[in-house]
Amino acid sequence: MKKLPSYSIIELIVVMLIATIVIATAYQGYLMFFRQYLAFKERSEKIARVSLFDRLLTSDMEDSREARMRNASLHCIYPDKNILYEFRTNCIIRYQENLPDTFYMNAGTPVFYFNELPTLEGKLVDRLEFTVERDKDSIDFSYEKKYGADVLLNENENLIP
Repeated sequence: MKKLPSYSIIELIVVMLIATIVIATAYQGYLMFFRQYLAFKERSEKIARVSLFDRLLTSDMEDSREARMRNASLHCIYPDKNILYEFRTNCIIRYQENLPDTFYMNAGTPVFYFNELPTLEGKLVDRLEFTVERDKDSIDFSYEKKYGADVLLNENENLIP
């Protein structure tokens, strides 16, 4: 009987052991990379949401005809639409034509100003300030509104008896 060339069982076990070590090391590297990717993606999405919110509120404050404080909310009044920002402890909700956009962030109590003084209910707002708590950091937001003379004169006419 002729003997066939082959590997011994010990040689096969050594090869399998080496392959297992290589595969386990590669898997741990992949797992570490994937976890870092997920953490980066989550941070990027949070930053993107805050950036979108900031861009929308800046645009609404600058482009609206008037901004008024009502029920601790900001009303941006355009000629053809109204936009409402409702500030809650765990989110800020932006309503445009009764369609809500919810921005999940821990916002502090907003402070509304007109001519450097806190504004009253239903009155014009020319500055809005609040703080958002995010991942052990505080982010201060401040927005300003510039008014035309027509809006300010109309507001002052309503004050004269």
